Amino acid sequence: MDKIAFKKAVLEAARVKQQSIINDFKTRIDDLNDVEHVADEDQHDLDQVAANQSNKEMVAILSKELQFAQEEMDLLQRMFVPDHALDQVVIGAVVETENHIFYPSVSLERFEVEGKNVFGLSKQAPLYAQMQNKQEGESFTYNDATYHIQAIY
Repeated sequence: MDKIAFKKAVLEAARVKQQSIINDFKTRIDDLNDVEHVADEDQHDLDQVAANQSNKEMVAILSKELQFAQEEMDLLQRMFVPDHALDQVVIGAVVETENHIFYPSVSLERFEVEGKNVFGLSKQAPLYAQMQNKQEGESFTYNDATYHIQAIY
């Protein structure tokens, strides 16, 4: 597979991974809300009141995380892959180093594309700040590790 086709596959895999994260948050929120509704039917136990309050707090936290995940998905949905390789590290580039493949876009744990591990980086990530605007053949250091950029596309 050529580099542009691989990059298109990376973007699609990132979207699938992000949608999975969104679905997980929605499921967890729904599960917590379902527990509360069942408990409300016969509510007299003070321990249950405390548990419901804890569930409400957790739903609020998860709702904020869900909103953030949806905002990152919006970014991924707006991204596109140009038909030419890029010459420096920017959002949307695939960056190959000797040990890792990075995809500056949104923060995603390792995901696999065509048998290769890819790591999504947000533009706020300190690692991205170290590699931003670098070109093929250049190096950058993060947390005492030095990375050599072998390819950007």
